[in-house]
Amino acid sequence: MVYMVFIGVDTQQSSSLKLFPTWCSVLQHPDLTIRGADWPSGSPAKAFHDVLHSIDEDKECVGALVTTHKLAVYTAGQELNLFACLDKHAHEFHEVSCLYKDSASRLCGAAVDFEVTPQLLPTFITSKHRSMFPAMCAVVLGCGGAGLAVAYALAQMHRMDAGVPLSVTLTDTDSQRVENARRKMKRFGERVVVEVAVPNSTNDAIVTALPNGSLIVNATGMGKDTPGSPLKPSTRFPPESVVWELNYRGSRPFYSQAQQQQQQQ
Repeated sequence: MVYMVFIGVDTQQSSSLKLFPTWCSVLQHPDLTIRGADWPSGSPAKAFHDVLHSIDEDKECVGALVTTHKLAVYTAGQELNLFACLDKHAHEFHEVSCLYKDSASRLCGAAVDFEVTPQLLPTFITSKHRSMFPAMCAVVLGCGGAGLAVAYALAQMHRMDAGVPLSVTLTDTDSQRVENARRKMKRFGERVVVEVAVPNSTNDAIVTALPNGSLIVNATGMGKDTPGSPLKPSTRFPPESVVWELNYRGSRPFYSQAQQQQQQQ
């Protein structure tokens, strides 16, 4: 039976599994199934080598969805020289969130977050919001693939609309991800002023000092893949700020904190 793999941390709890039959129906592939491949964050390279070899060699496997392990799967594929092709964002940001096979059954990869996020961001950072808060800034908590995609989307918006925040701060506890983010963000030049901070102990001070109407994004995985929140419970969000919780499941204390403060305002 033809199937695809879902590479994540706790795939059985993901909403993607619930939505999968609907996607298959819309795409007219009703017989396609999905299989989870769960690995904790920071798993050894061999885990991803093994799963990529399995996907590549199994003729019934058509590809994979990748969530938490986008950077690790990209690295594994490059180490094994398995990718026949990669899209421009995968090449540039060194991650993959989608694996598929071409007409010759060769394994290919794409970083689709960098296509989707620029379309999603303007739905809640609207032109009206930008005109009301011209001094707004953005803080992205987490320098992994999802965080970089948000920074990329902000840069694309600024290219088309000078009212978008010129200041984007990314934070992370992992020094390797911080250095990677610094290298990748240099490409934006004058579109956005990007600062990358470490460690996470600076998060609370950075968020508290933001101008009104700013954007705060949780791209850390905390509250889903790992417990807790990147912010202390006492941290106050700026008035009229926009809070984006990227986690779609889990306890999500970051999201609960934002909801409570919204009710108080």
